[in-house]
Formats: sequence, C-alpha cells, structure tokens
Amino acid sequence: MIKKSIFVLIGLIIEFIILSKFVYSQFEENIFVFDGFVFENDTVLLNSFYISQGPTTFLTAGEYRVRLLAKNYSIIFEGLFDLKFIAYPDAPLEGELKIKYIKFNQSRVHLRLPYYADAEYLEIFHYTKKIFFLKIPDKICIPDKICPEYCRIRNIDIDCVKPTICGNRICETGETQENCCKDCGCPSGYNCIENKCVKTTSPLIYLIFVLIFAILVAIVILQSKKFHPQS
Repeated sequence: MIKKSIFVLIGLIIEFIILSKFVYSQFEENIFVFDGFVFENDTVLLNSFYISQGPTTFLTAGEYRVRLLAKNYSIIFEGLFDLKFIAYPDAPLEGELKIKYIKFNQSRVHLRLPYYADAEYLEIFHYTKKIFFLKIPDKICIPDKICPEYCRIRNIDIDCVKPTICGNRICETGETQENCCKDCGCPSGYNCIENKCVKTTSPLIYLIFVLIFAILVAIVILQSKKFHPQS
C-alpha cells in the first residue's frame, strides 16, 4: 500500500512539472498581436500590430479568417474567428424602456497570433473576400524602436537601436570571440568557459598519458610474475 502511494505521488509530481512547464511556455513564447476594428461594410481599421509574449487566441470557428504568409505567399498559419455587431443590454430597471438589442457598425478585434520569424504578410478574409492586407515588417521594423530579432534576421536597416545580446547564439555587430565567445565561439584549441576562451589540452596528450600508464602497469605486472613465479 505504501509503495502504491509513493508511485501515485511520484506520478502527480511529474504531471505537475509537465503542466507547469506548459503553462510557463504559454506565457513566455513570442506572439504577434493584432488590434483594430472591423466594420460591417468589410473595411478594417488597424490600431497596432506588434510582437509580445503570452498565450495565443483560440481561432477555430467563425466567418472571418486570418492568415500569416511567408515571403513567397505560402500559408504559414490560418485561423477562424467570429465578430458580433449586436449587443444585448442588461435587463432594464423598473420604469425604463426595454431594449431588445443595440446594433453597431463596427466590432473591436484583438488577436494574439502565433509568432513565426518567417511570417511576412497578414491577411484577413470575410468568408472568401479579402478585407485586409498587411506587410508585417512595415509595422514591426519602424524607426526609433528597439529592433526585435524579427527585423535583425532580415537585415533591415531602419536606423533603430540594435542592442546586442550575448548568449542568443548569434554573433552580432560589436561581439567578438574576446567579449562574447558564447555567440562567436573560440579559436581552435580553446573552449568557451564562463564567456572566456580558455586553452584546452589536446585529447592526444591524454591518450599518450593513458598509453604510458598502461605500459607501466603491464611492465609492473610482468616483473611481478618474473620474480614471483607460480608454483
């Protein structure tokens, strides 16, 4: 009974760790955020489009379709969402006029889309009619902003601040083997230890030491057998 309880406890701990990692990754991963208005006449007003972190929106059903496209216009991501242009007010107070519903000509849209570094365009459709098109770098890579990795991998020169990050596995401008071997590596015969290039001993030397030690051990054994022959 005790052993069974221990196994159950271990299983619960493992499930908790897996669930914690999943939840943590949901809030730490990069996402694209689309914020704007869609009008009943199928026009779209964009407020902002940017890169953030957090969970994505569930886009599984509706008459509107959003797509992320690569530079060759191949579809990277596609999702469905719905909009409401009617609001149903709360029940009126005593003496107030009862209103069944309020009709609007626009609806607010806030989509949290999965991040893809190779996403170049965004499209929105109402059924099969395209109602919105966005070239993503035009909103992400703009002057006077910190350039995200999305812009740096495209080599977009927009005169914005480009901070180098030692440890992101990319040897960027200003980084060298001396000040960031984590990204730029080390010369042959050196290893990056605590972000410093440290000279390492050649494996051949270790092999030579092992062979010498093995030869000495063999000599000692042979000499031992020579002076102490078996009776």
